[in-house]
Amino acid sequence: MRQWTQWSPLLVALAVSCLWRPAASVAGPAAEPMLRIEAGMHSAKLNAIATDRAGRYAVTASDDKTVRVWDVASGGLIRVLRPPIGDGNEGKLSAVAVTSDGDTVATAAWADSDSLQRCHVYLFDLKTGQLKRRLPDLPGGIHSLAFSADGRWLAAALGGRNGLRVWDWRANNAALADSKVKQKTYGVSWGVNNRLATTSADGRIRLYQVRADRLIELAQAQAPGGRQPQGIAFSPNGNELAVGYANSTRVDVLDSKRLTLKYQPSSAGAKNGNLSNVSWSADGRVLYAGGRWSHGDRFLIRRWSRSGRGKPIDVPTAGEPVMRLAALPASAGGGVLVGSSEPAWGVLDAAGSWRLKQASPIGNFNGAHTELKLSGNGHEVQFGFERLGKAPYRFALASRQLQAGADGALTPPRATGQPHAGADDDMTRRRTERAPTNKRRTRVVRLNSVRKPNKPVEKPQLRPSATGITALADDGGVVVGARKSVSRFDVDRKELWQRPVPGVVWGVNVPAAGKLVVVAYDDGTIRWHRLSDGQELLAFFPHADRKRWVLWTPTGYYDASPGGEDLIGWHLNRGVDTEADFFPASRLRNRFWRPDVIDLVLDTLDERRAVTAANAVRGVPEEVTSVAQTLPPVVELVSPAAVAASQPQLTLRYRTRSAADAPVTAVHVRVNGLVQPVARNLEVRATDDVRELTLSVPPQDSQVQLFAENRHGVSTPATMTIKWAGAAAARAAALTTADATGLHIQPKLYLLAIGVATYEHQDINKLSFAAKDARDFAQAMQDQQGKLYKTVEVKLVTEADATRDNIADALDWLQRQVTQHDVGMLFLSGHGYNDPSMGYTYLPVNADPDKLKRTGITMADIKSTLNSIPGKAVAFLDTCHSGNVFGPGQKSAFNDISG
Repeated sequence: MRQWTQWSPLLVALAVSCLWRPAASVAGPAAEPMLRIEAGMHSAKLNAIATDRAGRYAVTASDDKTVRVWDVASGGLIRVLRPPIGDGNEGKLSAVAVTSDGDTVATAAWADSDSLQRCHVYLFDLKTGQLKRRLPDLPGGIHSLAFSADGRWLAAALGGRNGLRVWDWRANNAALADSKVKQKTYGVSWGVNNRLATTSADGRIRLYQVRADRLIELAQAQAPGGRQPQGIAFSPNGNELAVGYANSTRVDVLDSKRLTLKYQPSSAGAKNGNLSNVSWSADGRVLYAGGRWSHGDRFLIRRWSRSGRGKPIDVPTAGEPVMRLAALPASAGGGVLVGSSEPAWGVLDAAGSWRLKQASPIGNFNGAHTELKLSGNGHEVQFGFERLGKAPYRFALASRQLQAGADGALTPPRATGQPHAGADDDMTRRRTERAPTNKRRTRVVRLNSVRKPNKPVEKPQLRPSATGITALADDGGVVVGARKSVSRFDVDRKELWQRPVPGVVWGVNVPAAGKLVVVAYDDGTIRWHRLSDGQELLAFFPHADRKRWVLWTPTGYYDASPGGEDLIGWHLNRGVDTEADFFPASRLRNRFWRPDVIDLVLDTLDERRAVTAANAVRGVPEEVTSVAQTLPPVVELVSPAAVAASQPQLTLRYRTRSAADAPVTAVHVRVNGLVQPVARNLEVRATDDVRELTLSVPPQDSQVQLFAENRHGVSTPATMTIKWAGAAAARAAALTTADATGLHIQPKLYLLAIGVATYEHQDINKLSFAAKDARDFAQAMQDQQGKLYKTVEVKLVTEADATRDNIADALDWLQRQVTQHDVGMLFLSGHGYNDPSMGYTYLPVNADPDKLKRTGITMADIKSTLNSIPGKAVAFLDTCHSGNVFGPGQKSAFNDISG
């Protein structure tokens, strides 16, 4: 092996090709399920935010290819809207708008995976999540969308040289356009009487009157001083227009009829970036602006009282630029919604204070290249949850431990690249060499080695800057991370491979043992690639709460921390004009939860070989069934997701969908966690059948969950929130302590914790931590007394005390104690057995494998207890085969039990 010698510090800027590419032919979206991160919040840049006239909903759109609908009052997630998506850019969402009545959401999505030549506008029913309509094949991208006040018209600001489009979207008419405008349009805003204002790349602000058959230009004006107008907003009374600029912190207020300057809000102290996004308060008394203006490491929002004439007040926001602002009415508390690219969003109230913040769920690896450190074999990684490597944590694959703090034994990359991609312009000018003039505008990279210094490598297909780079100790070559790819070059600068990647590369490292490349991405993941060819082997997503995490292979085999299992799931397209389905990983747990595969994949350097080896140890055959052939059903509410009720009987309308060879076999209903009996024929004769259930609901605010089941498993629940409005509302309110959601109760908790590690029967293996886990769980719940629960009462049954009779008595205790206002919780740790006739069975300390009916606790025993609890019931089963609690699983031998 060649002795390592430090590379010179000059590295950078990878090449870009600006060749025009023809639009791809229109085809249906990918049919195969795609594995996606699902962290309960956007996991990529948030591009837009909007609200309805009443300020009930905050609707956000993101590069993570989802639209999310939030409850403004509580910040809770109401639903996720999922348009069809594909690889690369296909499905990234750039804009969003909501009709004033809150019924319809419009969002703009890129239609191509690589080129940015086409986009679609999707229109969703906000309350059901169903895709109503698609406006297809629009040229270029869309910078912003806006509905007129009456909801009839939808305006889109198009990129490229494509100007403006306006649709009477319900009428299916052709779009209106201004044929004279051949420029990129940035902002659109509706005023009274269907007046529409726009900003364009030619520096002009235009005012239109929208008629049924045409756009009438009323006025236009040139922005002053070569400034580029971007954000624009009509005042509530329609008399003024606020304008923000892409290249200035100046904000102007114009007369909305003549487009002449009325006054200029103070820009004192705002000396960098821009205040490109503008919004008025709902009453017009306050003007807000935000964008890329920052102070220190925080971006700020500037607000002016007296409609922009008052003294400016600056409010720190997220650590990333402000993307959009949307005014909230007084009925929703006033102020504005703020969307940040971080991704994050929040509510800045009328007094200028943060009332609500929804923070990013992903770690910020920006600028942390040198802090991506590895053990010698690459199986342990250190990173920072915050920008520039701050808040260091480390994760060891062998122990599955995510721990705070740095480890001096781990090594950083052997060479450094650009500190962050945000420095593209300056660093490109300083460190790149332009090739001979041609239409491709090719840039080059200079890779300096010991033997052949300062030789350029032309890479026209790569993006303009390298964001991470590391030298390889084995041959003197390098691995380069860029915006959309990772590449390896040998010592002679010959490219050995290039791989497309899921996002911007913030860090690259190669362990001393070679064989692997470890890369940190802007989607909050750290991924292990094979050094020989760049093939991805394993991905790791640590949630920003610094507790939950998930590991997965490209095929979807995974392992996760407690609570981390549903941080990933499967997105399944259903055609170009239908909303997609999503299946959390937990719904396919029996097939894809494979810690044994995760253990082997970095050693074998091949996922298929890891699966084969793990299956051989387990003594099971190879699995070849596709994900699409093992999906649980989908249940959808036809009734509204939020209703008011004043009677104890409620009729719920729903529909189910399932594969033809796996029809729905049962529907389960829970009200406030309590299973409800459903006595009706559940056979589904057609995928679009609408069915009804009549439920009994208590005289209080409640939550209904509806599940469908087929032979593959149980669906993600469809959830309905009930606001009680009956005669007993006052009494119910007196019994509850509500938080900001208005639905949370501080009940009493009754916990039955059972754990057995050492069994009397010699054929049952001893476990290490089952009894300890029960004790630890009980202590963790007791710590919630006075916090989540008013009081906590625990019955702990472990080891020799955990006989079948004692457990049966304890289950009776749990059933008797819990009232309708309480929570009953059951924790079981130990051995579980899946009997072909009895189904799942928990093994007490005196269990006899040959006499399970007399010595085991069956799932029927457990279910009967939980179903009879009048309050909420929660069960935690930390045993083998606990995944089969909904019914008998596959044949199993008793000596397979390992705990």
